[in-house]
Amino acid sequence: MVSKFLSIFSHPAHQRLQPWLTLGLRGVMVYYFLMPGVEKLQHAKDFASTVQAYHMLPPNIASIYAGCLPWLEILIGLYLLVGLFTRITAAACGGLLLSFIIALSVVLIRGDAIECGCYVGGSAPEPVTWWLVGRDVFLFAGCAYLFFFPQSKLSVDHWLNQEETKASTENPHPEDSPE
Repeated sequence: MVSKFLSIFSHPAHQRLQPWLTLGLRGVMVYYFLMPGVEKLQHAKDFASTVQAYHMLPPNIASIYAGCLPWLEILIGLYLLVGLFTRITAAACGGLLLSFIIALSVVLIRGDAIECGCYVGGSAPEPVTWWLVGRDVFLFAGCAYLFFFPQSKLSVDHWLNQEETKASTENPHPEDSPE
């Protein structure tokens, strides 16, 4: 069953579409990381209060987390925007999403009614719901896809790979080069 599912990734149609699927997924991740990171920086005090409301970290650690997370989200968003270090960035993004899934689930299981903190400073605060957990699971699956299929069009990685390939075809045996 699993091998049948995985066989779709070796299908010629997937191989043709994969760079464009990866590009689209990068765009989705940019939307969900870059913009919220900027918003969290603009409303740092509100975001710090939201992190505290989760009651998952000691107050001093929660303050550090609230100060670092927006910058990490912005960095992930920028790397995905330009397509640089896509595999590593997808892994970091997936790790963040996993932590979000756990935090949201714990809040829901405890029955706490708090604001998500995904977008801070907006006119309508977004409460923590199972819908948000589902969205983050979907985004996590997207990160897994980006991790296993990082090659895409319109990316710095693609450009660097072309330069690397060009250099290796010009001199396939560098050890034979005269010094």
